[in-house]
Amino acid sequence: MSFAATYVISDVYSANLTSLLARPGREKPIHDLYQLEQAMLSREYKLFIENRSSSHGLLENGTGIYSRLYNLMLQRQGYNNSIVNSVEEGVELVKSSDNVALMAGRETLNFDIQRFGVSNFHLSEKLNTAYSAIALQLGCPFIEEINKILMAIFEAGIITKMTEKEFEKLGKEKALSSAEIAETVAKDTSKDLQRQIKLKEPRKLKPISLKMLQGAFYLICFGNVFSGLILMGEIAYKRHQVRQRERNRRLAIGK
Repeated sequence: MSFAATYVISDVYSANLTSLLARPGREKPIHDLYQLEQAMLSREYKLFIENRSSSHGLLENGTGIYSRLYNLMLQRQGYNNSIVNSVEEGVELVKSSDNVALMAGRETLNFDIQRFGVSNFHLSEKLNTAYSAIALQLGCPFIEEINKILMAIFEAGIITKMTEKEFEKLGKEKALSSAEIAETVAKDTSKDLQRQIKLKEPRKLKPISLKMLQGAFYLICFGNVFSGLILMGEIAYKRHQVRQRERNRRLAIGK
């Protein structure tokens, strides 16, 4: 009986451990619009877009996958619950919820993600590429020259490098402001400082490792050893009863 119970318990724990190890530590990110559509259908994801933005017009007037996403968004959420007034508001929704996606300009998302913490977000692939431009007066004689210069510095990667430097500068300013806040808080009490630091630290997801499952393995080993001792005790008790019966039977025959 104890052996059967031990086998059942071990089988249940093995199934649980297998499911935990097979499950990924991080949720699979959404890379394109087709995966976003599947996530909205199967995992009840919500899609938000900025009001009167290019993404809004693309979904509202587009066909194919764009039209399907727009209709699905309206059916599940409604128009008023799918529109945000700014990209910053949408990024806050993504940070505070686990089933929210935001469709907006890549550079704007990069800027806001740097502000709220990169570890809390996943930026998918580019849906379409848009280029910035400089407004000139109609008939300007040096339009062609400016266009050539802009294309040359863009192809050389100078604009991208300038954008990355701006993001680095933003991160340094954020770290500096955080340090100043920490110094002001430290003047009050050290406990309040530790509490503020813990609250400001971004939440980091960690994949499941064997260290997290050590307790389950120890419990299985302890259960197996304990059941083995009980089984040995039952076997010894059974043999003792058999010997006692044999002894009583021999005494009865001798009389």
